[in-house]
Amino acid sequence: TDGLDGIPPLEPLVGDLLALNTVARVVGPSGTFKSFVLLDMCGHVGTGMKWHGQYVRQGLVIYLVAEGEQGIRKRVRAWDKAASEATSRSQWR
Repeated sequence: TDGLDGIPPLEPLVGDLLALNTVARVVGPSGTFKSFVLLDMCGHVGTGMKWHGQYVRQGLVIYLVAEGEQGIRKRVRAWDKAASEATSRSQWR
């Protein structure tokens, strides 16, 4: 276990919810606003704005649409409109 001591500590990306260089997955029943929450979080990472009071480290956002791609444009544009003054700094891809 001594080799574990050489592993660097986690660096926060979004408060204590999500760390850099990690993989996360959100699972839940249909209609529980998973994609809305994640798009909001991604928008805040792209702009560097705090996410519901949580620290956010600004960075490039790559959002993989695994299902429901027909609605992604409308959702991203709705977020963009809601946060319009900050999105000029956004790094969406």
